[in-house]
Amino acid sequence: MSEDHIDGNPSACCGGCQNGANPRPRLVIGIFNDADSASGVARKLRGTAHAVCVLSNDEPLLAQDFDGLPPLSLMGCGRLYQQVAAQLELGASIVVVDALSPEQQLGFSRVFLESKCDLLLTHDGSGAKHAD
Repeated sequence: MSEDHIDGNPSACCGGCQNGANPRPRLVIGIFNDADSASGVARKLRGTAHAVCVLSNDEPLLAQDFDGLPPLSLMGCGRLYQQVAAQLELGASIVVVDALSPEQQLGFSRVFLESKCDLLLTHDGSGAKHAD
């Protein structure tokens, strides 16, 4: 990811996810303080989701196994990248799911909440632009 893509302000989106010509994923991200809980949710979702990956602080973010999800898709938004990287530094285990529709995104979010994730993030990079 280029240095100019991330603006250094974790509270604001850099806008890069809306400017790319490539289609962006619709992501649901569950952050867990317990690695076993993260692994259990990932196993549960692997039967229904297009791509599921589990990230840990064992190795750098870009060296993680993204299991069907291109790493740059996760980093398509500087704000999202910063949030995930910060949680990994704190020792969290993170489950990232690529949802193919808004209905799947909602369903996966429910699974994370029912599994008592510590933090739930969603990102709709499907191309819908928002007003500044």
